[in-house]
Amino acid sequence: MKCGARRRFAAALAISAIAGAAPAQTGAVLDPAEDATRELGAPNLDPWRVGRVELQGIAVELSIRPLGPRLGADRALREGDAVEVAFRIADTTTSSPQTRLSPACWIHPADPTHTAKEKVKGFLSGGLYGRPRMDLNSFYVLTLNDDATIAVVDPLFGYGGSRLLARIDLAAPGADWLFDERTQRLYVTEHDVGSVAVVDTTRWTIETRLTTPAAPLCLGLQPDGQYLWIACDGASPADPRSGVAVFDARTLLPMAELATGAGHHELDFASDSRFAFVTNELDGSVTVIDTGALAPVARLAVGGRPVAVACSALGRAIWVVDAECGRVHVFDERTHERLAVLEAQPGLGRLRFTPDGRLGLLANPLTNEVLVLDAATRRRVQTAVIPGRPDQIAFTPNLAYVRALDSEIVSMLPLEGLGVEDAPVHVVDFSGGQKPLGGARGDLRADAIYPAPGGSSVVVANPGDRAVYYYKEGMAAPMGNLEVPGAEPRAALVVDRSLRELSPGRYSTETRLAAGGKLDVVLFVDAPRITHAFEIEVAPDPAREAQAPGLVLRTEGAARDAVVGETFELRLSATERVGGARVDGLADLEVLVFNTTGWQSRTTATALGEGLYSIAFAPPRAGSYYVSCECPSRRLRLRDHAPWIVRAVEGVSGR
Repeated sequence: MKCGARRRFAAALAISAIAGAAPAQTGAVLDPAEDATRELGAPNLDPWRVGRVELQGIAVELSIRPLGPRLGADRALREGDAVEVAFRIADTTTSSPQTRLSPACWIHPADPTHTAKEKVKGFLSGGLYGRPRMDLNSFYVLTLNDDATIAVVDPLFGYGGSRLLARIDLAAPGADWLFDERTQRLYVTEHDVGSVAVVDTTRWTIETRLTTPAAPLCLGLQPDGQYLWIACDGASPADPRSGVAVFDARTLLPMAELATGAGHHELDFASDSRFAFVTNELDGSVTVIDTGALAPVARLAVGGRPVAVACSALGRAIWVVDAECGRVHVFDERTHERLAVLEAQPGLGRLRFTPDGRLGLLANPLTNEVLVLDAATRRRVQTAVIPGRPDQIAFTPNLAYVRALDSEIVSMLPLEGLGVEDAPVHVVDFSGGQKPLGGARGDLRADAIYPAPGGSSVVVANPGDRAVYYYKEGMAAPMGNLEVPGAEPRAALVVDRSLRELSPGRYSTETRLAAGGKLDVVLFVDAPRITHAFEIEVAPDPAREAQAPGLVLRTEGAARDAVVGETFELRLSATERVGGARVDGLADLEVLVFNTTGWQSRTTATALGEGLYSIAFAPPRAGSYYVSCECPSRRLRLRDHAPWIVRAVEGVSGR
């Protein structure tokens, strides 16, 4: 499993130590004056540092740096900011960095009623303390479903299931999607209604929709991250709207609408982002667009039916695939001069280059082949036979994964040794489920195979099985799977939230501040033992503040498991969002309890007085149950807060 997931499960083993025998902290957060004294002779060079603590000979510094441009000395953190969260961890005596640690971090509204150890225990166990507002430890699996939804799952592959975090409703079934790590936004083309949904992955909600001139299908992001490109297919060959729409990736402002030609469009970019290349399937051409001027500068004639385009950064070349004639045209990405034409068989499909850009793998569903192309010599050097109509290709650092539409088998090509001219291609495989991976509806542009963090595993969407499988390299079969209730997952994608050590002793990740007000940044390291909550202040988003519910709900009492078939009581306290006063007499505090198998129960919370409310339900079977509340009189909706998770077990109550 990936590093962040291993870290989470290893950390879970330490819950009992946190609760009881954890070593006492020997330090405290330094106030500004004390911090200044300690830093004399070693001035703080990080203007974005928001906290420092010394615990048992270990110094931890927290910095939160906005990723967008800032004016002058503006240092305020704001809700909605894309930020880098970074910890520097070093020995207080020697100042040597503490390397190869596995820190865990959560960000949640500040809660003075729980200690840092209690918060860590609650976050690790997934119990009644609730899901954190922001979890910076693990990865999430997203599925693009046939019922016009996106499922967001916290995976526990091989550990007995998963947790459904959110289900996002689209206006139409998604056709393609793209995740931008810089802004933490997910873009999804809603082809049938002519829009692109923009999903805020820090809140798992739709932030806005981008309107396009024609039906959007293919998405692309420049390598420099400046512009989002949306390829739009016209309603007919003569439709003048057929082309691309361009949006600023940070502000989402429309920048240009450019007609390029007739038919379906694919797109890619020069390695330096200077040019965009857009195929025009019915015109047999490729339009070259200057990304600085946002204007076409050339039209490359390839003939036939161009269905794919890909850039080889190593060769500084653009490769265009003609499915009708079975040719691959290679152009210089800067001069647009034709460098080579490779002959193959009609029926060619998708082309992907290896992570190092050395080799291109080109699928041909008609001939059941994957061609290996050398980017340096611009020649076809090998051919792999892949039964079942191979169509999609994905990479990890060691392997190429090939999906076949008519087969449940995922083929793997080891990258080491690949590219030796005329040598046989070594192919191994595993079963990605019970039914063919293409499903009943066939091809979809979005990828069904996606690499998981860590570099040695992938997730595989199988719509026929209504499941996503997790495969780790070296295994004979998938290590586990998660089901998507009531929907067919046609594509899968991974969003990684984990902290990574990018330099010795510095652990960081990028995210978006999903809440305002006083927040706890909770850090846990198992060895050496570090448990601490830094408090930060984040300016609320005024627009969200005006619409925010006037009510805050918290669980009361110690977390415990429910028992199958027995009534379980969950107590909540209700307070004013501003001021914190207890709120009595809520007659419309409605409760939804549900699990991932489709069982649900709706009821009204019982008022107990002094701002306390009781929720009671009897779980029918073992597993995780999700509890959400809404209160119309206080503008509280089900989606406004993370559900509390209650685990139901067979056995004696009071566990």
